[in-house]
Amino acid sequence: MIYSRYKIGQKLRDIRIDNGLTIVELAERLGISVSHVNQIERGYRNMSLDLLMRYIDEFDVDANSILMCADKKTNSIDDKLSSMSQDSKRYFLGVFNYMIQTREGEVSV
Repeated sequence: MIYSRYKIGQKLRDIRIDNGLTIVELAERLGISVSHVNQIERGYRNMSLDLLMRYIDEFDVDANSILMCADKKTNSIDDKLSSMSQDSKRYFLGVFNYMIQTREGEVSV
């Protein structure tokens, strides 16, 4: 999958607008600056995994819909994982599970 900050930014903007939020309201909800939201939506700035998780929580969407890989079966996260070696898959699943646990307060950082 080719990561396009511009296309993902447009997708995030569309999701925000569909949910009736202004940039100011979204920035407050996500705990980031208005400038940060604006830069992400315009494709000028990368988004951290933590921020991706906050978007997912805020809008009740999955990562595939934000990253726009659900329509392309060969580029889905599950397909990518299934094509990895067992060691790589174990590593990435471990990192993902750690992120989820940290996000839910189960692991102290």
